[in-house]
Amino acid sequence: MPEKLRARAILTGVVIALMVGLFSVDYTVERGDTLKGIADDHGVTLRDLLAANTIPNPSLIYPGQKIVIPGKDLVHVVV
Repeated sequence: MPEKLRARAILTGVVIALMVGLFSVDYTVERGDTLKGIADDHGVTLRDLLAANTIPNPSLIYPGQKIVIPGKDLVHVVV
């Protein structure tokens, strides 16, 4: 990979990490929670909530599990 392109890729990754850190919130799942309910309570779509997390089976979440709530104003960038 050319040096200029590598530097650009690294910078893009750093910017994305900072944006996620600044515009997202961690949530701890409580008994009775559902992903749809969590999404609704935080004003995000279920699709965005799932995209921000690695959840093998969206039907199974557990009390104490950490969920990232993406910011409503976050621009999604795919590298």
